Parts: sequence; C-alpha cells; structure tokens
Amino acid sequence: EGLVKEIFKEAKGMDIPTPFRRLSYDYCIDTYGSDKPDTRFGLELHNITHILSKSEAEFYKAAKTIRCIVVPGVAQSTSRKVQDTLDLTAKKFGIGKFGFFKYLNGKLESSLLKFVNEELQQELIKELELKENDLVIVGQGIRMRVTACLGALRCEYAKNLNLYDPKSYDFLWVVEFPLFDYDEETKTVSPSHHPFTKPLDRDVHLLKD
Repeated sequence: EGLVKEIFKEAKGMDIPTPFRRLSYDYCIDTYGSDKPDTRFGLELHNITHILSKSEAEFYKAAKTIRCIVVPGVAQSTSRKVQDTLDLTAKKFGIGKFGFFKYLNGKLESSLLKFVNEELQQELIKELELKENDLVIVGQGIRMRVTACLGALRCEYAKNLNLYDPKSYDFLWVVEFPLFDYDEETKTVSPSHHPFTKPLDRDVHLLKD
C-alpha cells in the first residue's frame, strides 16, 4: 500500500487514502459478480432466490440461485429488441435468458407476472426498494455463471449510463480467495490458484485431518 501510495503521489499528484479496505472473495462475487470488482459505482447484485423460488415458474423453482441487478431510469426505453440483445449476454455465460421486470406507474410489468403472484411482486418491490422506471434484470442457474454474467452486464450499463468518472480510482484488496473451485455440473474439484498458495489459518486443521 505504501508503494502504491507513493507511486500515485509522485506520478499523478494524487494522495491516496490508506489503509485500503479489504473485501472477501465471496462478498465480491455475490455483490459485484467479479473477483476484481469495480466499486466506483453501485448496481450491486441482489440475491432474490428466496422470493422467486416460490413462484410458479419451474425454471425459478429448479434454479440453484436467482440473482438480479436493478438499473435505474431505463425501464421505459428497454424494448423487446433491447431485451433480445441482452439475452445474447446471458447465452454467452450459459444461463439461457434473462427475466425482465419493469417498475412503471407504481407496479411491476413483465411477461413473467403470470408466474409471480401479487404477494411475491410486493416482496420483490420491497426487497429491491424499486423506484419509478427501474429495470430489474434477473438471471438464474449456477452461482458462478449467474454472478459473472450479471457482473459483466453491471459494468456495461455503468459505462453506458456514465455512472462513474473513468479517471477516478477506488483502491481495495480482495482477500480469502478459494484454493479450489467446485464444478457443480461435473461434480469435480480443480485448483483455482497455484499449489503454493497458503491456506487460511482457519482451514489448516483440515489438511492435518
């Protein structure tokens, strides 16, 4: 941190506050959809599994997880054509299609409302603290695919809507990375880092056992 602080002071004349905050790997994945999160803007991911898993939609009932982002001020302008274009991103990440909910005139609009009763709609509105003209983009499936997909979409929207200053910085450390990744489809474990990575102190006893 001291070195980074000194470099930015000398090269850019910027006085960077230290110490840098620390965010856990899991928090970053679940909140930003990335282990190298851009925290200069909001559009955080929301876990709404506990709401939509109670709907009548079989694809939501069967989903491992259901996540979403809320994009302000774009519901009215998000046409069917725009939704079809966004679905290409979903397919790229292997999660099928997005679900879209628009909050207009104090209520939700969506082709999916036939699966979501009034009580669940109100839960969704309250959970996400929706405001007029908000667009809710929902992805469902395997956690890492869904979060990565919404994370990419989050950054794309932030750039297009000018939600941050591209010349700004927000320094942080991402900590507690996993040593292995578990593939839910193949039921196998593979290294996520080189084998010389030090395990967390709280996990050392597992190696001894």
